[in-house]
Amino acid sequence: MTVSEQIKQYWEAKSLTPLDDMGLKPTGRDPYLQRAVEAAMLKHLPAGKKVLDVGCGDGVSTKEFAKNAKSVVAIDYVENYVKQAAELCASEGLKNVTCLHGDILKLSETVKPYAPFDVAITLRCLINLPEEKLQFQAVDNIFDCLAPGGLYLLSEGWSESWSALDDCREQCGLDKMYLVPHNQLISKERMIAHLAPKADLIAYESLGFYVFLSRVLQPLVMAPEAPQHLHAINRVATDLQRAGIAPAEFDKIGYPGVCVFRKKA
Repeated sequence: MTVSEQIKQYWEAKSLTPLDDMGLKPTGRDPYLQRAVEAAMLKHLPAGKKVLDVGCGDGVSTKEFAKNAKSVVAIDYVENYVKQAAELCASEGLKNVTCLHGDILKLSETVKPYAPFDVAITLRCLINLPEEKLQFQAVDNIFDCLAPGGLYLLSEGWSESWSALDDCREQCGLDKMYLVPHNQLISKERMIAHLAPKADLIAYESLGFYVFLSRVLQPLVMAPEAPQHLHAINRVATDLQRAGIAPAEFDKIGYPGVCVFRKKA
């Protein structure tokens, strides 16, 4: 079994358990971070557009994007998540969402009848591909489905910011962050360079302030107990981040930061 197959098998198993033993969703174990990322993306999501949501998981974020879109095509390579996403969007009364089973590495086979799109989104999707070559192939597939001038919004996991966060934590007497085995972090600089011939980076939302409060301050407050994703500090951090209270000094540690690319004409 290849690494890619092992990762897919992991998510197929997780899709059978909506909540883990801590009451958290496997697709977004830090719900406050999920909200912060969604808010950052919605700032750059124009109203009334055709949206492609790749790696939609159980559709928790998809339904938020759909409220502002003309239509959303949401795909995932785990069939059970596709079913869950469709059921969730239907329960919200969203009739503009189409949920499909498909693979980002064979994207055109799934979404060709719906392309081109005005906006494409990935949220912790590319990091489930085990090597940079496949991540870049996936991004190229996404741009093939975008109209000229179309936007690509992504929040994945930037390796440079993760390293900066580890440095910050060590300076505060904390251990380095644990990275789950199925995540392959991405170099932001290499991604920008890879996309340079076809797209411009027009905006970046670092989320570094949220990261500092939840990944540095909260562990220090909680010690020696383990930090908790549902802690009040995380809730307040999301409120502050969404309100625009985000000092630039924290930008470098914002590993889930949202990049906004515009496809060249």
